[in-house]
Amino acid sequence: EKKREKECIIWRRIKRERERERKKRRVVAALGFKVHKNLKEAAFRGWRAVMQRKMRNRSVVARFFFDHSLLFTFKTWKKYTEVRVSTAIKLKRAVQSWTNSSLTSAVNTWRGAVDEKVEFRQKAGKAMTAVVHKHLRV
Repeated sequence: EKKREKECIIWRRIKRERERERKKRRVVAALGFKVHKNLKEAAFRGWRAVMQRKMRNRSVVARFFFDHSLLFTFKTWKKYTEVRVSTAIKLKRAVQSWTNSSLTSAVNTWRGAVDEKVEFRQKAGKAMTAVVHKHLRV
């Protein structure tokens, strides 16, 4: 009977992990579907490439967007990429730099700006500009 209990525990753990992975995929898919209509194709492709390249990166970004009301957070990112990173080449380089730094520095500066909510647009813009200037020297 103890052996059976152990098997049940292991099976439950496996089930939980599978469900967690499914949830992550749903978050990423939902995010892509909701904003795809409003996005420039190049921006969406660059974003999707980052999402699909490494599961770790994808889960970091997906978790961050999911925690901070999905669409609002992504809209600010989209607005930033459209205004600051005007060409597809620059966008691609920005996306690559975020991938190389596991997206944590960009996400963390952004999270700080989102959490404070005081002069949100200015702070978010400055933080993201600083990240891009640091990585790309635009």
